[in-house]
Amino acid sequence: MKKFLTLFVIGIVAAMTWSCSDDDDKDRPLDYESLPAVSKAFVETYFPGDKPVKVTREGSNSRTEYDVTLASGFSVEFDAEGEWTDVDGPMNIAITNDGFIPQPIRDYVAANYTDAGINEISRDRRGYEVELTNQIELQFDQNGNFVRVDN
Repeated sequence: MKKFLTLFVIGIVAAMTWSCSDDDDKDRPLDYESLPAVSKAFVETYFPGDKPVKVTREGSNSRTEYDVTLASGFSVEFDAEGEWTDVDGPMNIAITNDGFIPQPIRDYVAANYTDAGINEISRDRRGYEVELTNQIELQFDQNGNFVRVDN
């Protein structure tokens, strides 16, 4: 019984140590130049002159994500391949250089929410989620077609 208890405790300690080792790989500071080229090109194209003040690498291997915080307060998240997955502006500030946002989404917002701009946009395999400067959240499919207002 004593051997079992000792092995059990060793197993628990080993499991805790192993699980915590993954945490060491999260939110690691990263030099801007170490970002994937496509990520740097995105920042330089859509946020020209906006200095990156914080760059982090989160996750590990295929689950890697990059997060870039800019001096203006905007933040951009990228996937492992360096493609954008989320652009978030400071509270109630619209994204002005919105060429990366699909045209149908821009058209829908302009036609239906003339008093608001896009403050945040995120995308995944299902489509796009958009938060407007008036706090309304909208869902769009992968082609940018309006799906619903998200409550």
